Amino acid sequence: MDEIIASLFETVVHQNLATLTKDNTPMPGVLLLGGPNLFFRGLREAWQHHLGQLWKERGTLLPPGATPQSLIQVPQEALYCACLGCIGIGGADAPTAGVFSGTEALAHWIEHGQWEAKARDGAKGLSADAADLARFKARYGTPQRTASPQQRGIHAQPVVVGCDFGSTTAKAVVMNAAGELLADCDAPSAGNPIKDAKAVLRRAREAGFEHIDALAITGYGKDLLKDIVGADVSVVETVAYATAALHYFPDADVICDVGGCDVKIMILRQGTVADFRLNSQCSSANGAFLQGVAERYDVPLDEYADRAFQARAIPALAMGCGVFLQSDIVNQQRKGWSAEEIILETAVGRVRVGCDQARWQGATTQRADARKEEQHGQRAPARLNRARSAVTHPVMFVVGTHVSTHAACPPQRFARRHQRNEGRQGRVGGSQACAPRYC
Repeated sequence: MDEIIASLFETVVHQNLATLTKDNTPMPGVLLLGGPNLFFRGLREAWQHHLGQLWKERGTLLPPGATPQSLIQVPQEALYCACLGCIGIGGADAPTAGVFSGTEALAHWIEHGQWEAKARDGAKGLSADAADLARFKARYGTPQRTASPQQRGIHAQPVVVGCDFGSTTAKAVVMNAAGELLADCDAPSAGNPIKDAKAVLRRAREAGFEHIDALAITGYGKDLLKDIVGADVSVVETVAYATAALHYFPDADVICDVGGCDVKIMILRQGTVADFRLNSQCSSANGAFLQGVAERYDVPLDEYADRAFQARAIPALAMGCGVFLQSDIVNQQRKGWSAEEIILETAVGRVRVGCDQARWQGATTQRADARKEEQHGQRAPARLNRARSAVTHPVMFVVGTHVSTHAACPPQRFARRHQRNEGRQGRVGGSQACAPRYC
């Protein structure tokens, strides 16, 4: 952990010296302001080290007897310098400047002005009123599935367990031999797959499930944990997703998995994964970013959707890059957008990113199919039309909201892996028909 933090300090200083100074040399007498420079000693030491080296390399003369450390200072008022500057500037104003003129203008802005401005700059919220929201939840809401009261306690019969070890959360489901869901549980990731496995299996044992007949695992920690926990099968995450999604939603055409460190779009065709796209380059499109937004506004994750539905308008945020998105959120706050409105846009933006990726991947797959058919002198307009319809008008868009990572698997290997895993999954529950339930 210490090495990672030190590398972050190094990166911050290198980036600022390389990009912000634009090859100019900061002359001796540097004042470091702001909370990070005040609170993080390692960051201050990184500035002193690298600026000292820069002055030495460029032959910058230092005052006699001075050291780089003495010429790079962090005052005790580093956190409040901007506040002090405001007072200094305001003190020079005329006595008649900034006189209080009443609350009429403020009241008009709160009741009317802000909504007029937001209507110009953004869009309306997702629901018109409470009744509209209630109808939406009744139609699309998913009730939580938990074990019934008579099922709680110690279970003597053997069960099968499926685990997904993600980057920020470890999940598990418990099912009986008939394929009935008995319980589900999750545990925050501790950054160590072995600790995550202990935590989530401990939750299953606390729920009364001690006799595990078979265990299947997936997620970023599957390769390490397969032999450690004695798993019967280790499943590629995309194959596990597709198998389970098609079992519960046979008409699904596209799967969007919003993970902790990536977003996966899987294009389904004829019961298999035809292609997929993995976005792990930008943090604005993953679950960890949403969790960061929730922590920023002190909103529990299980209340994220409820807070988003309270928004009356949606701002326009730049969803391309997580770093720029953070700056854009601050900018929208400055314009008066509320926490609920920003939370709503971050959630809606995830869907927008997923749809864009699905359209892009669908078009790419369609062009690849057309090229193959052209090379073989074949034409299959009906199949191409079905592929086009699956992307532009999907029958079912299954959205996963777990947090996990996945090492990219080339599409041409899906068929082979799917065949291998199907045979192994059939042995987990002793029934080929129930195999999809254990992924």
